[in-house]
Amino acid sequence: MKAYLTALLFASPLLGTPVFTDSFDGPSVDSALWQTILPYPASAVTQAGGIVTLTERGMLFSQQGFSGSLAISGTFRLNDHYEHFKVAARSDGLVPSGNGYSERTGIVFTFSNDGDQISIQRFESNGVIEIMAVKPYELTTGQTYSFLASLSGNQLSLAVNGIAELTAISNYSSGDRIGIFGRIGFNTSSSVDSITVENVPDLMSPAWSIVSLVGVVFCGRRIRRF
Repeated sequence: MKAYLTALLFASPLLGTPVFTDSFDGPSVDSALWQTILPYPASAVTQAGGIVTLTERGMLFSQQGFSGSLAISGTFRLNDHYEHFKVAARSDGLVPSGNGYSERTGIVFTFSNDGDQISIQRFESNGVIEIMAVKPYELTTGQTYSFLASLSGNQLSLAVNGIAELTAISNYSSGDRIGIFGRIGFNTSSSVDSITVENVPDLMSPAWSIVSLVGVVFCGRRIRRF
């Protein structure tokens, strides 16, 4: 029964309604979609060939806000052994109090290359940080990964390459924006192929019973250009 419920948790995006997507096809970052944040002198965000590369904590945060239950999906590549790729949601895009590394508030889904682990974390505006779920996960420099980060009420989940990996519970929100960024230090970078945000049914809504019949086999399917 537990395995079945976990599978249902990751099925929701299949009948979601896309509200935001960027395949990074233009010659530069679309400023109508994203705010570019460069917190350090070495920070950079560059776009070419359908790929956006985030270097030394270079960040993209959505201009648009998103409410309700969401599924955020995309594909990325870690370009360096020490890189950490992060997807933030329910964020105001601001730095938590006292955080000298320019982390951002909200719910943050993290891929740590040098730590070989994935996690779901909470960064509060008052500086409180909590790792709500973490597990070992072997990541490989230069390899492409698809992700699906879901937020339905207080139910949080992360799938990697179409496989359910982590769940957590939190209602925390500092805002309604999403963001992507990497690590500061070591001249590290991540490259991102695409990002899509979908509104999905709440886990307890009538629509959820329909979604649950579909399964999870397609949740990792995305066009990859790496």
